[in-house]
Amino acid sequence: MSWNPTYQPARIFGWNEILLNWRQTGTQPYVAMTLVQNLKAACNPLNSIDYPIDHFLNYLNYEQDGMKWMLYECISHSWQWNGAHRLDYIEALLNNIDDHDSGFPDFPGSPRNYTTVREFIDSNLSTDQLEELNANLMPPLVRTPVERQLFTEPPPVVRQRAEPEASSYARFRVNVIRKGLSGNHDDMLTLEKVSEDSYTLTFADKSSKVKTVTSNMDRRSVLNAFSIALRSLQVDDDPFDSVQILHPSLPTILVKVDKLNSQTRDLIYDSIESAMDNWPLTVRYPSSVTA
Repeated sequence: MSWNPTYQPARIFGWNEILLNWRQTGTQPYVAMTLVQNLKAACNPLNSIDYPIDHFLNYLNYEQDGMKWMLYECISHSWQWNGAHRLDYIEALLNNIDDHDSGFPDFPGSPRNYTTVREFIDSNLSTDQLEELNANLMPPLVRTPVERQLFTEPPPVVRQRAEPEASSYARFRVNVIRKGLSGNHDDMLTLEKVSEDSYTLTFADKSSKVKTVTSNMDRRSVLNAFSIALRSLQVDDDPFDSVQILHPSLPTILVKVDKLNSQTRDLIYDSIESAMDNWPLTVRYPSSVTA
């Protein structure tokens, strides 16, 4: 499994199929395990082995899906390798990936199309690390402005008779429910459409009474934010219990955190996209109220 530091003759074809089969079966193929083990050895600062990047690129047959997967491995699992980043590997991979604004292939843990290569790099490397990369290769993303303010419960609403055909834009909301606590301690994510491909995402942490508002988000940024939030819940042992999805035009559902597998998350992403596709969704009140 370990390569020769000066010579690596193997070349593997069909990485899209290899990675997809890995996700479907849950069994890491030997060829993927080989690359990961040698990448781990090369990234470990305590290890004297230093493979040239050509060892990996030739092994991946320079296939786009294979190189994107290796890029993900280089960055996402650096904690296993004492937090080390091989920026020389990352830069070489980026030089050979044709489209930095494309998504990732399907493999276990993959961001898939919810995050582009460019966004993944920008959000996972430090400013200093990004500056070390070629500025022409990876121009910095435009940061989404974030505003933080104290969150207070709105005053009670006194419902009155609505005028005929009165309406307001509906919202997509996700409640993150804490174990053994009342709804006053739930976290809330609320998505609102502002204009064409421009959305505002509000995160309300009721326990600390802080609200975070992220504005000017496009469709991809919205899906990426929900992807990070839902996947983060799976690695947090406490105190979250379940997630409630309140879609403006679909039944409300409740999902236990331990059931947030890739299939369940995909369904939630689909419901978010359906809301974005069909906005403006409206809430209509009748002109008269019956007892």
